[in-house]
Amino acid sequence: MNILPSAVPSEEITKIDMEFNSEDAAYEFYKSYSKKSGFGIRKAYRHVYKESNEVLDRTFCCARAGKKRNDKPDVNVKCPRAESRCGCSAMMVFSTRHSGNFRVMKFVVEHNHVLSTPRKVHLHRLHRKITFAQAAEACLAESSGMRPKETLEFMGRQVGGREH
Repeated sequence: MNILPSAVPSEEITKIDMEFNSEDAAYEFYKSYSKKSGFGIRKAYRHVYKESNEVLDRTFCCARAGKKRNDKPDVNVKCPRAESRCGCSAMMVFSTRHSGNFRVMKFVVEHNHVLSTPRKVHLHRLHRKITFAQAAEACLAESSGMRPKETLEFMGRQVGGREH
């Protein structure tokens, strides 16, 4: 149910048997693909060889995959957040069992939810990043008594407005 067309060029779409040298390289590739496509991702499963601590299989999935466990609901929460997971099946599965490199074994493209527009994709948790200098500046503002809202407005003005 991909509502919006993908903005990813066909040569950048993942193919089965594509290989990466490391888990980080595979993750960065899928992260870049997810940003261009309009969704967030998370690291899901990892199978590790016990004796050498080597990763055998790794799964990255859509951030909205699965359902959140509700083992211990917190009774002290005043305003519980709405559940964001909807059982999306989009994922990328890697294995190192055959060649030693991270090879794409399974790639599911279909989402069961609306994808973000290019103007909104930066709001996904994965794609919201601040630099070390910005984090230090926010800590300094907090220690000097500025409220979080004032800090965000100030930092927004520094980079040219809220949309940046």
